[in-house]
Amino acid sequence: FNAQTQKTSGVDLDVRYKMNIAGFGRFGIGSVITYMDTFKRELNPGAGLQELAGTWGYPRMRARTVATLDNGPWQFTLASNY
Repeated sequence: FNAQTQKTSGVDLDVRYKMNIAGFGRFGIGSVITYMDTFKRELNPGAGLQELAGTWGYPRMRARTVATLDNGPWQFTLASNY
């Protein structure tokens, strides 16, 4: 896609935590969260910037959370997208 002009602003957050659980293995959980305050794009020359944040295909917030349990040769993973 060749946009003439594109401007964005927002915040990204990446949080992770790991700990050993006796008898079970190593447990980990993490989340990556993105909040898009603005996403402006000029789709055609001279058309001006159009705000797309919060519209279909451009959600203001996205997140992915992953939980893992490592126990020797086994690893169990549970993931969720928002």
